[in-house]
Amino acid sequence: MQAGFPGGGSGENGRHDADAGTGDDGVDGRSGPGRGRGYPAKRRAIMDAAAQAFLREGYTRASVDAIAAAAGVSKQTVYNHFGDKERLLVAVTAAIQGEVVRQLEELLDAAFPTWSGYAIPSACAPSSRT
Repeated sequence: MQAGFPGGGSGENGRHDADAGTGDDGVDGRSGPGRGRGYPAKRRAIMDAAAQAFLREGYTRASVDAIAAAAGVSKQTVYNHFGDKERLLVAVTAAIQGEVVRQLEELLDAAFPTWSGYAIPSACAPSSRT
């Protein structure tokens, strides 16, 4: 069962290098540990594997080693992309939340074509921080 994150995909041709690359798709735009450096396909594969591990094992029992193996990357690559397991969990939950909001908006647009003119209460709006 896939987590269904936008962008989908799996690892970067099974490569296990610790170099996460130079692309920056981090939340706050800065580079460095936990700042989203690296190939988007690797990042997506890590998030998909982490979502499955967290659902199956729970946060505490899910290991970064197992997540890395399932994603087809090295443990260091996971740390290069997310910094630590907690930041990985935050990124996974934020991605799932964003996808749920997107799907709800799609359903509301289809069911109530005029609803899009209404402001979403701030408590319901997707958060810009993760």
